[in-house]
Amino acid sequence: MAFFLIPVAATSAEKINPGSQCQVYKQKITYKKNTYTCLRSGKKLIWKVSKKLEKSNIFPNSSESPSFEKWSKRITRIQISELAQKNFEIWKKSQIPVEAKIRYFIDNNIDKSVYEPLIACEKDIYKYLGNYLEGNHFTFIGSSSDWIRNQIQNNSLIIPQSEALLSVPNQPGNKLQGFSNGENATFLIVNDENISKQNFNEVWKSVGAHEFFHSVQKNIIFQSKFDVSPLRVRSFPAWFEEGTAEFVGRIFCASYFKVPYTKLIYQNVDVIPAGYLLSDFKWNTPVNPDGLPYLSPYTIGTQATELIVANEGFQALLNIFIEQRKDQNFDAAFQRALGISVSDFYAYFESIRNRM
Repeated sequence: MAFFLIPVAATSAEKINPGSQCQVYKQKITYKKNTYTCLRSGKKLIWKVSKKLEKSNIFPNSSESPSFEKWSKRITRIQISELAQKNFEIWKKSQIPVEAKIRYFIDNNIDKSVYEPLIACEKDIYKYLGNYLEGNHFTFIGSSSDWIRNQIQNNSLIIPQSEALLSVPNQPGNKLQGFSNGENATFLIVNDENISKQNFNEVWKSVGAHEFFHSVQKNIIFQSKFDVSPLRVRSFPAWFEEGTAEFVGRIFCASYFKVPYTKLIYQNVDVIPAGYLLSDFKWNTPVNPDGLPYLSPYTIGTQATELIVANEGFQALLNIFIEQRKDQNFDAAFQRALGISVSDFYAYFESIRNRM
């Protein structure tokens, strides 16, 4: 897997002053209502104020958004989702977009009504999170695994793990498959040529952005390129790995197409099995190493991610990955970024689960 060497970025817990030294070129951080960008000054990298944030209460008490006490147990799923979207939009407005460096390979058999919205959402997420990647990102939108294999071979591309991913059998009824090698490539396989005529909504349109975020996750927390160690393969719980990708993909797509995020939360076909805790959703494999039946982490992970962003903001979510880079310890990174332990978060989630 190809990963970008990113020195540890500053977090809100560290003091940032204009002119003080920083480490990551073009890294952005929000501190005391200002957005700072790490820019060159001569031979040094220093923090410069790139944007003053408008005065805005992240948890506003208004007719549009409900009043909210952080980590409250008296909140509904709709309120959580609305606050998560509001906090995301506040974060997005504070960022400086970058140019999307994505090289696309598109099968002529795929209708543009399918690939154009997939590309639009993926390009939008790159504009705001692409600074965590190095070089071009490759996205393949094909009608079969064989078509993608041929594109990789004919163009002499180095795409780690491509064969393993392209050998995964399609699940019955899956109209659009998405894969990420966690480094520099997204594979989208359209199994139904009529998908655009069958309620091709923002949930479907966000699949490419979802897979792109998997590359962001791993590029932030790992230092070496093409690292295929077991640690890298399973670096955090499945609910967090897939839930954050599901949320980020959908929230970017909702923002781009100006659709309320609340319209997307009811359209996930996954069912959360009764009797299992969030802490049980550690693995996204057919054979659960904990001896449990297969537990799909997507829906419950998305709900848990919404809670994080609603309570602490979108940058806090990214800070979990940034913090994990320091010691590869998810539990410690979670606490440093959010100020609460993973076990306390699990308890909080279960305490309001019936309201989700």
